[in-house]
Amino acid sequence: MSQLTVGVLSPFVGGDYYGALIAGVTAAVADLGGRVVAVQTLTPGARRADDEGIPDFRTPVGWAHADGFIVIIGAVREEHLARLHATGKPVVLISHRAETVPLPSVVPDNRAGVRDAVTHLIGHGHTRIAFAGTLAVPDIRERHAGYLEALAAHDLPELLFEAPDNHEHGGALAAADLLAAGLPSTALICGTDRNAVGALETLLAAGRRVPEDQALVGFDNIPAALYTTPTLASISQPLDRIGAAAVATLIGGLPGLPTLPPMPGSPAGTALPTLPAETVLPTLPAVAGAPAVIEVPTVFVPRESCGCDRPVAPPLDAGLAARLADPSVPDAVLADELHRYTLAELDQMLAPAPEQRARQILLRVAHIQARDRFGDILYLQDTLNAQYQLGAEVLRTDEQDPRKLGWMRRLPVSAGCLGLWRPGFPDFLDLAGSFRSRPGPATLPVEQFPPDSILDAAHPDTGEIVFVISVRSSAHDWGLLATVAHIQSKTPPGREPMNQSGALLAVALDGEFMLRSLRDQEERLRRTALYDLLTGLPNRGLFLDRLRRAVERAQREPAYMFAVLFLDLDGFKAVNDTLGHAAGDQLLVETANRVTALLRDTDTPARFGGDEFLVLLDDIDGPASASAVAERARAALSRPFDLDEGTARVSASIGTALSTEGHTSAEALLRVADAAMYHAKSVRRGTAGRHSRL
Repeated sequence: MSQLTVGVLSPFVGGDYYGALIAGVTAAVADLGGRVVAVQTLTPGARRADDEGIPDFRTPVGWAHADGFIVIIGAVREEHLARLHATGKPVVLISHRAETVPLPSVVPDNRAGVRDAVTHLIGHGHTRIAFAGTLAVPDIRERHAGYLEALAAHDLPELLFEAPDNHEHGGALAAADLLAAGLPSTALICGTDRNAVGALETLLAAGRRVPEDQALVGFDNIPAALYTTPTLASISQPLDRIGAAAVATLIGGLPGLPTLPPMPGSPAGTALPTLPAETVLPTLPAVAGAPAVIEVPTVFVPRESCGCDRPVAPPLDAGLAARLADPSVPDAVLADELHRYTLAELDQMLAPAPEQRARQILLRVAHIQARDRFGDILYLQDTLNAQYQLGAEVLRTDEQDPRKLGWMRRLPVSAGCLGLWRPGFPDFLDLAGSFRSRPGPATLPVEQFPPDSILDAAHPDTGEIVFVISVRSSAHDWGLLATVAHIQSKTPPGREPMNQSGALLAVALDGEFMLRSLRDQEERLRRTALYDLLTGLPNRGLFLDRLRRAVERAQREPAYMFAVLFLDLDGFKAVNDTLGHAAGDQLLVETANRVTALLRDTDTPARFGGDEFLVLLDDIDGPASASAVAERARAALSRPFDLDEGTARVSASIGTALSTEGHTSAEALLRVADAAMYHAKSVRRGTAGRHSRL
């Protein structure tokens, strides 16, 4: 088969949760020589996934490229999972299960980690242990279930305080409820670390001590857990290994891939080398059977907030210890292995080692971690600067077209392209702009987006993947934006530049659309004020303005001459009475067309009202020129009119006024032309006449 391409659907495509999962998928796919296309399903600019709910994402973006799909929790609804399954390509879910579609799932063993945490707290003497979390989220429900199982095993009562979200705000509200209830618990397990951080701040602000008055445990083991005071006990779910397990499960449904090296205790060809030895991936069941569920172990990590004065750290691996002591091993290689441990944990891990060696290792680790923290600070500074410059540049639509993607130079991306939905063809995209990529087809189906030029620009061996995000706002769905970049996992979900880029671009395009709409509305209002709605000719007001300008010019330039024709249709009322008003309107429009066809661009035809028309003949040679135009108009209007309701005949009475006859105002000239028209009508209908006096 050609190069393996895995499509990932995720609410966000970066951040310390979704980004870490996608990074695990990317590393495993890169080991197979493949590439990843990660599609964000939430509207760009969305604040938090749990606030938005599961998006109604239906776009089959990249389906022609992908050999299989990995769908992260909260990305799409069951209907879209069914459509993915119907393609016949393998689909694997991460951290959730499908209720109506037989799809395999890779999930963290949420229950086991929480059971271990409850057992650990009981070992500290706690018998009143509470749980705080958002039970509307499937992961949190499983964690709560593990909590209940552990309580039942020890015959302890449940104490539940629901949080409205998975973030600090939700944890703060749950802790406030806990305090308002008189603090009935001595220990609190939170559904997420962010909940736990919010609860910790609320408890400390209320004068409560942690862990003395309330022990505290979170879930996710985010980096911030190492830097709270006290340090936060947590339950670690290895997101990178979950992503790798999803890839291992996915390739079981793909023919033509090489057999993967087995791990000890795992069936041949079923486990990736990056998976822990205890992880065994079952063979995918037949369609008629129950879908496979692969659980990746979670691990309770004791710290100060649970009452452990010294962290309970795992023994130091001999290979890692040797690498730490070897000056030739690059710091960057060691940083990834050590960033999850505090120095206190490492101190305990290194206790069996000789003192001099342990001191050298600790100094090296401290140096690595200091560099890592400083690197994080620089990264965040660069991210803030880039986002500021990005916002300033994308929104300057008066200086450059944001569709051309010149603003992408402000971002750490290798390439990019923008596809806008083709009007009238909802499944096709017109490529409107590109950045550092070779030109592709002008139009392509959404299943083939991003184009091959973008896919080829990614270098999976360096961690680059292709990101796709909708360019959509509450008002408009503009299209899709694709970039080639590294995964950003050091910010909270939804704060990565990719998400902001899509949101800013949608705002810029919305702004352009609104400006065009305002200009169009202004033009419509102007035309309404100055033009006749039926015929499109200038109305009386605009005609008078131009006539006044002609009078002023004639006063400045004695050689300049103009004339005014006043036309009235004879027999128009009969057409209305016999054929109807719609036919009358059609006749008026055709009258305007016939009169306009006789004139030069410098002349001005106008509808005066009813069946009366005006003509300003600009810069004529003399009276004969005006008379000739009047006669041609009379002849043109005497021809039959073929209307929808039948044939009609009318004639025209035309009066003429000349600028050389001494009239000094536009109104006076109109009165002269009007009188001449009535004179012509009284002499004989359908004639032309001229008055030189009032």
